[in-house]
Amino acid sequence: GGLEGVVSNLRANPWDSVAGVFIVRRAGGRATDLSGDRWRHDSTGLVVSNGHLHDEVLAAARAIDEST
Repeated sequence: GGLEGVVSNLRANPWDSVAGVFIVRRAGGRATDLSGDRWRHDSTGLVVSNGHLHDEVLAAARAIDEST
């Protein structure tokens, strides 16, 4: 199976996300917060993608976050 992108609008615990973000980045993907800034362990929101579709995944995440 494959996955093109994942979105969370919560602040993730570092132990739940740091390793995964590292792996995605090493594989050529991107990980940002909901603002599009480089994701950090203390960021609010996490948008992860294969890198090719990141702008589209980020736009969808922002639209969902704004509607809640």
